[in-house]
Amino acid sequence: MHADFDALVIGGGPAGSAAALLLAQAGWKVALFEKQRFPRRKVCGEFLSATNQPLLERLGVAEVLSAERGPPVTDVGVCAGRDLIVAPLPGNRQGYAIRREVLDAVLLDRARALGAKIFQPVLLTELQKTNAGYLGRGHFVDSREAFEVSAALCIAAHGSWESGGLPSQLPRVAPKGSDLLGFKAHLMNSGLPDGLMPLLAFPDGYGGLVRIEGGRVSLSCCVQRSRLEKLNRSADGSAGAAVFAHILETCPAARPFLDCAREDGGWLAIGPIRPGVRCSASRGLFKVGNAAGEAHPAIAEGISIALQSAYFLTQRLLALSMAQLAAHDFTQAEKLYAQDFRRHFGLRIRSSALIARLAMAPRAAGAIAELLKLRPSLLTWGAQLAGKSKQIAALS
Repeated sequence: MHADFDALVIGGGPAGSAAALLLAQAGWKVALFEKQRFPRRKVCGEFLSATNQPLLERLGVAEVLSAERGPPVTDVGVCAGRDLIVAPLPGNRQGYAIRREVLDAVLLDRARALGAKIFQPVLLTELQKTNAGYLGRGHFVDSREAFEVSAALCIAAHGSWESGGLPSQLPRVAPKGSDLLGFKAHLMNSGLPDGLMPLLAFPDGYGGLVRIEGGRVSLSCCVQRSRLEKLNRSADGSAGAAVFAHILETCPAARPFLDCAREDGGWLAIGPIRPGVRCSASRGLFKVGNAAGEAHPAIAEGISIALQSAYFLTQRLLALSMAQLAAHDFTQAEKLYAQDFRRHFGLRIRSSALIARLAMAPRAAGAIAELLKLRPSLLTWGAQLAGKSKQIAALS
């Protein structure tokens, strides 16, 4: 089969679905490619800052998501050693957590309802630049039926940790001891209070806890490969269980939240994560979400950056003149979108690297905990630095 579109979107997560949704809403012919079936679980902190609410309303999904989210998050915290320090979110804003299997499915269904053509589950194996834009080739996972699609531009929303042969994907790199591998589990019977989202600091890693719906807690964490290789595996050989035991042993302040907790659905793992900014666009190939830039999960801003980067890109594309679109001249959009990304997310990504470094070093984490005990307001300031009070200007 062959089809022609205005835009190709690779990846059906929050960034890809939001980009497809906004372009389809404006009348563009959009094709979105997702290799997995939905709903599906995903390694993710699952937290949504309050700054996303106007955008969710614009996307037409705010009301649906409100019925599926966890209790409001009002406070941030740090568990370092035996110390727990708590402070309110900046501006008394309230975020919440929502399972990725819910969020991703709702966004993708909304994009489909607005006219985006969804190819799922498929493997896109080739993306070729042509005089007319881009030519994509692949096949459906179930039937192995081949497809070929073309469009004037392409939006890469495939994340950052999966390497491959597409021009938007990062090259493979040799494993290193400093690589950060991500883990996630949902827990029942946790002692985490409603409203609190603490950062867990432990040797060679960090993590976070937040309540989702149904009485469960989402635990997401990162640990260095060198540390993981030293941890004792449980009888079933689960790396996630080994990391969980490491957290309990080295972060006593988190034990009241975790001692009685039990897994609900098993552990997920990905990695290594690839923090940094890489939002440059050229020749009509754009990146959103983690493909464009990734913050350390320590600041719980991954979903926010995904959604908001899709918004900034689509606004730049929709502002192009008919003459620019006809000539496939995306130079202006490429330049302005890169500026938008760095201006809105550059500080978040840089600050997340510093926070992650401090959290993973026991002496540094201990010193920061002593300072925070004297000045808890610094935690609120850190949450503000991480973007939890920065409203998107065009939607404020």
